[in-house]
Amino acid sequence: MEKLGEEQGFYKVTSTCKDDMKLMLKKRKREINRLTPNEMRNIAERLAEDYCEQLYWESLTSIVEDVLDSKKDEKEREKAVIEKIKQINGIK
Repeated sequence: MEKLGEEQGFYKVTSTCKDDMKLMLKKRKREINRLTPNEMRNIAERLAEDYCEQLYWESLTSIVEDVLDSKKDEKEREKAVIEKIKQINGIK
């Protein structure tokens, strides 16, 4: 099975690690340290499912709109600078 990556238009969103878990569950550090790779994969899969069901689509929409608006604002600023340079140099 081919791994999907940037070449195919897919970009990694997030990952998790035991340090993240220990940060949030300080009293259970020893248990977290003993989690197996299979248990970690299970946790990661469940996190991904939960994220997609609850936050992903709303966050995706909001963040993409922000990036697109920033690009639009940048182009408008560039256009204003070019117009100012033309004005200073007497170019129409």
